[in-house]
Amino acid sequence: MPDLPQRHTKPKSKGVTKHEVEDKAWGNGRGGRPWRRKRERILKRDGYMCQCPECKGMKRIATEVDHIIPLSQGGTDDDSNLMAIAGYPCHARKTARESAASR
Repeated sequence: MPDLPQRHTKPKSKGVTKHEVEDKAWGNGRGGRPWRRKRERILKRDGYMCQCPECKGMKRIATEVDHIIPLSQGGTDDDSNLMAIAGYPCHARKTARESAASR
């Protein structure tokens, strides 16, 4: 079987600007630094304890922040619409319930 000829041309660049690369840099997900600051503020406000209705009276460490009223249903990123929540099982269960309700 004959060998394929070597490629002598550079692949075409899409012409991505430095600004576009910085916007997509690792660690900027979910709103970047402003969201991380807000997340930390909400976790501190709630004492790092899960605030979901199923956890009232229980002590479950919260690792995530969730919208009380989902953005898809008109909620906002205001602190009053955010609560500390345990990642699993609470956040997963709440998200599944909201997804099923929106279908």
